[in-house]
Amino acid sequence: MSPTINTDSDFDLTVAISAHNRPDVALRAILSLTHLSPFKVEVRLTDDCSTQPLEPYIKSALPDNYPFPVIFKRNATNLGYIPTRNQLNSDALAPIILSLDDDAYLAPDGKLDVAIRTIQKDKTIGAIALAHYNDDGTRKPDFMQPSKMTEECYISNYYGYGHLIRKEAFLKTGKYREEFYFFREEIDVCKRMLDIGYSVVYLPDSYVFHSHDTRGRNEKNHLRYNARNSILDAMYNEPFPMMMCTVPYRVIDYIRWRKVPQKHYGFSDKGGVQWLIKEILLHSWNIFTHRKPLKYSTYRKWKQLKKEFQKYEPN
Repeated sequence: MSPTINTDSDFDLTVAISAHNRPDVALRAILSLTHLSPFKVEVRLTDDCSTQPLEPYIKSALPDNYPFPVIFKRNATNLGYIPTRNQLNSDALAPIILSLDDDAYLAPDGKLDVAIRTIQKDKTIGAIALAHYNDDGTRKPDFMQPSKMTEECYISNYYGYGHLIRKEAFLKTGKYREEFYFFREEIDVCKRMLDIGYSVVYLPDSYVFHSHDTRGRNEKNHLRYNARNSILDAMYNEPFPMMMCTVPYRVIDYIRWRKVPQKHYGFSDKGGVQWLIKEILLHSWNIFTHRKPLKYSTYRKWKQLKKEFQKYEPN
């Protein structure tokens, strides 16, 4: 059954922010949204069970003339940002969602209006990736951007720190897989959007600031969940012959690659291989009873998007 989509909203845009234990940066994100004033905007912030509730702090700091309604929600337990993003995107009243990490915020000249109007006009776009800038207004290096290209183009996936997504397309994919917990959920959902006919577009002149607040960041978890979720992605999405080749390769790649972040960040991943195998086995039954492999043609398109520049031509 197709999801029911609300098309009667008075809002052009929902801004969705998942926050946890960083009230100052969440407030900065909300205050920066005044640059969206030409649009009818609702702001939704979900506090993912912060140690101290965020709503009182943020409400007390918002000016009386703040232009948009702000809807607060607090999770009773810490669910992680993937389930929280699913909540936010499902509850959004607008057809287009601007999803922001709590440590990302808008710039006065970030050209978000161009990105919003582009996705409003072109119904084939499922999501728009935004460029990544430092707090001082300088552009982050190419390897930290959704694409190294400087022209508008089709790409394989957006980055979660700041992106626009069409609610209808998101719900049709089945939303983010919550068992991923965190990391690589965007890649998985973008593959499924591509499979049902939506594209992801990168607009390099539309950008957000992202300060990479390190509070709560765990590099060992990043290493492990990146490997685990790439394998779960393959098990869920790849046709069986492809999956049988790629899953062993991904396990071997994790074993070889993990020494680099361990040395760089100074942590030990002892027991990581056992953890990874245990996680694969833990999720295998659920995956094989629910998996719906994507088309081979989708993977050909996906690989082509990662290798070749494909200029975006507005409809």
